Amino acid sequence: MAEKLTSHFIDLVQDATLKSFWRRVTLLNFLRRHHIASSFLAGWDSSETKRVFLERLFPQLEASEKGVQVIREMAASLAEQVRFPDLERCEDCAEKTRAAKDAISSLKRYLDTQKEKADELREREAVRTVARERTQKVVREAQTLEKFKDRLTELSKQLGTQEAGYAFQDWFYDLVNFFEIDHRRPYVVSGRQIDGSLTVEGTTYLAELKFTREQAGAPDIDTFGDYPFKTCPRSNSSTLLLTTCCEGIIVIHF
Repeated sequence: MAEKLTSHFIDLVQDATLKSFWRRVTLLNFLRRHHIASSFLAGWDSSETKRVFLERLFPQLEASEKGVQVIREMAASLAEQVRFPDLERCEDCAEKTRAAKDAISSLKRYLDTQKEKADELREREAVRTVARERTQKVVREAQTLEKFKDRLTELSKQLGTQEAGYAFQDWFYDLVNFFEIDHRRPYVVSGRQIDGSLTVEGTTYLAELKFTREQAGAPDIDTFGDYPFKTCPRSNSSTLLLTTCCEGIIVIHF
């Protein structure tokens, strides 16, 4: 089904077409360049005025999708006019040129208004899209965080086992990755196992992960606290991150 153009817009394009061209051949050339069928143009006989011919043409154009596009392209071409050379050959060229300019100005105003409305509509739709995506993201994150909670609850049932310790390590870095924090997973330095690191605002924190029923005590913190200086004395990794899990609760020490 063809797009429905407003009667006002069609009248403006038709009036601008009528008043922009005086000679029959010039109007035919304009229409031919806008892909009006040669068979239709050939049906314009000498007894039919320009106005009557255009009144016969436009209803046929607006009846099809292709024709609607032709009308839009004609409107754009007409709106670009700054001179009317075809009218300069007329005896009353000043009057005809003034009428043509008035018709083109009316068409331009309409096109500008429609463009502004279309731009506003696109902006509103863009705002709605951003809001919709933000809402969807919040929902997804809430669902994802709920899954993290469920995973941790399941892991807490295996507290103290080696398998649970490795699983907790995976859970922790999956959570870190979810929040898009720069990190490095567990690695070995000088024979020492480092449970990974996190970088926040330019500062790197080494991580020591424990998944036991007993909360980490002062000796654990003191032992790990000196290690960044021993391995990287000139680095910014001077603050440590020690996490322990006790019955599903994570405790972070700095």
